[in-house]
Amino acid sequence: MLKQKASLIARIVYLADLGLTSVAFFTAFFIRDLILPRIRPDIFPTGLFPLQDYLKIYPVVLVIWSVLLFTYHSYHSHRTVPLTREAFTTLRVVVVGNVLLATIAYLLPLRQLSRSWFILFVVLSAVILLLEKILLRILARYVRLKGLNYRTVLIVGTGRRAIEIARVIEGHKYWGYKILGFVSDGHRLSNGWARYRVYGNVPDLRNLLERGQTPEPIDEIVFAVTRKKLDEMKQIFLMCEELGIRTRVAMNFFPNKVARIEIEDLEGIPFLTFTTTPSNETQLAAKRLLDIAVSLLMLTLSLPAFVVAVIAIRLTSPGSVLFKQERIGLNGRIFMLYKFRTMIEDAHARRGEVSHLNEMSGPVFKAKDDPRVTAVGRFLRKFSLDELPQLWNVLKGDMSLVGPRPPIPEEVGAYQRWHRRRLSMKPGLTCLWQISGRNNVDFDRWMQLDLQYIDNWSPSLDLKILLRTIPAVLLGRGAS
Repeated sequence: MLKQKASLIARIVYLADLGLTSVAFFTAFFIRDLILPRIRPDIFPTGLFPLQDYLKIYPVVLVIWSVLLFTYHSYHSHRTVPLTREAFTTLRVVVVGNVLLATIAYLLPLRQLSRSWFILFVVLSAVILLLEKILLRILARYVRLKGLNYRTVLIVGTGRRAIEIARVIEGHKYWGYKILGFVSDGHRLSNGWARYRVYGNVPDLRNLLERGQTPEPIDEIVFAVTRKKLDEMKQIFLMCEELGIRTRVAMNFFPNKVARIEIEDLEGIPFLTFTTTPSNETQLAAKRLLDIAVSLLMLTLSLPAFVVAVIAIRLTSPGSVLFKQERIGLNGRIFMLYKFRTMIEDAHARRGEVSHLNEMSGPVFKAKDDPRVTAVGRFLRKFSLDELPQLWNVLKGDMSLVGPRPPIPEEVGAYQRWHRRRLSMKPGLTCLWQISGRNNVDFDRWMQLDLQYIDNWSPSLDLKILLRTIPAVLLGRGAS
C-alpha cells in the first residue's frame, strides 16, 4: 500500500514538473513576443516568429525533460535528501536540458528560435521548478511534523550503532520516521534512551513479528548489529520478506572514507559494492557516445590542420611525424598514445641532459623552456595542436574527451598509493588540471584535482571542463 502510494505521488509530481515546464515554455514566449517589445522597443524592436514555429520543438522539450528527470532520480524518496541536493539536481535538469534543446534546434535547423527566448525559458523553468520543490518540501515536512504520513521503525540492536541511527532519526523528524523501540542484542540502552521500549531480545523478534505485539504496525526494521549476529538472523530476514516488511541493514562496520555503497544483483545473488568511480550506466553510455561523435567530427574538421602539421614537421626536423608512447590507461591498462612529434628524434634518450630544468615536483617532468622542443613543436604545443592525433585514441576507446591525463609507466611506478586512484577512470584529452593552470600546479595538487574530478563526475562537469578548455586552447594557454 505504501509503495503504491509513493508511486502515485511520484506520478503526480512528474506530471506537475512537465506542466510547470510547459508554463515556463509558453510564458517565456509571451513575455518575449508581447511584453518586452512594448517595454524596451530599443532592445526588442520586433516580436517572435509565430507560436506554431515554437510548437514544433515543444514535444522535444517534454521528451528531453522526462528523460533527464528520471535519469537524475528526481522521483525517488526524498525523505533523507537535503534540499540543496534536490535543488542542484533540478538546476542540472534545466541547464543540461536547454543545452540539448539548443543543440537540436541548431542541427534541425530551427534558427527562428530566439536566443532571448531561450534565456527566458532557462530562468523561468529553473525558478518555477525550484519553487515547486521548495513548496513540496515544506508541505511534506509540515504534514510529517503533525504526525501524518510517517513510517514506523523498529531498531534491532541496542549498542553504539543502534544509538547512532536512532539519534539521526530523532534529529530529522521531518523525514517522517517514528521509532517504535528497540530489540536488544545483549547491550544495555544508555539512560538517555530509556524512554523507548525494548521488545525483548533478538530471539524474541520472531514472536514479536508473528503476533504483532507493538502498539503500531511495523513499516521498517533496521538491523544495527555486528556482522556475527547478522549471520544468526537468516530466518528473521526471510520472515520479514514474507510479511512484506522493509528491512535495512546498517553497514557501518565496513570502513570507507570515499567509496559509495551500492547494492547490485547477479542472477539473484545480492552484492554490496563499494565504488569510488561513477557507476550510472546511462550517463557513462552518454559520455562514450559523446566521445565517439565529437572525436569523429573533430578528426574530420581538423584534416587541414593534420596536413599542415605533417608538412611542417617533415620540412623542419628529421624523424617520424607521429610520436608514439606507451601510456597507462583505465585501471592500469597499457595503450599506445599518439601525438604529433614536437621534439627532436632522440629526445627521450637525452632527458638526463635537461633534468635540471624540471619545474614540476613529483615523478613527472615538465620544463617550460625545454631545448629538445623544435620551433614547429613549440607552436603546436602552444595551441595544443600536437594532441590532435589523440582523437584517434578517444575514438578507439583508450581515452575519453575528459578525464585525468594518461601517465607513462615510469611515473606510475613512482606513485604513492593514493595517487593510483586517478587510474580508476578512463584518461582524457583535457581535465581539471589543464584548465587550472597546468604548470602552475604542483604534482600533489594535480593528483587532488584528478581525484576531485572522479569523486564529483557528472555529464555537466564534463561539459563545463570542455567549455573552459576552448578558450585555453584558442588563447595559447595549452602549452606544456
